[in-house]
Amino acid sequence: LSNERLDYLCAGECYNPSDERYSITRIEVIKITPQEYQGELIADLINDTWQTFACPKNNKFCEITFSDNEFTRDSVYYVRAIQEGIEAINGKQIESINSIENAEIKICKGSYKTNLKDQCLFQSEERAWSSPIFINKP
Repeated sequence: LSNERLDYLCAGECYNPSDERYSITRIEVIKITPQEYQGELIADLINDTWQTFACPKNNKFCEITFSDNEFTRDSVYYVRAIQEGIEAINGKQIESINSIENAEIKICKGSYKTNLKDQCLFQSEERAWSSPIFINKP
């Protein structure tokens, strides 16, 4: 990649990452229950988001504990941490620019098809996922 393209992709932080860290605003728990029989409705087995825990503002960490009082069969849990919203490059790929009556759509492709000066900045809540937590019914 050219130096100009690399700088554009990294927003100037590839070689000089900032020391600024953003807060985690909430922790979400997703619960997935595997099918017990063929044809069981999958939509009823995926609970995204099953539980949400708010994190204290301006804390350096967020710790949660959860339990499933309705646990009746094998289940898989994922935990995701949601960061406070910040402007991110390519944070919104489709945007309506005008009113509903006079709608114009702006598509940000995040590639050579979008003007290099248009970073498509938009508020985005970055997230991090845990590995799956498998709990089998005894």
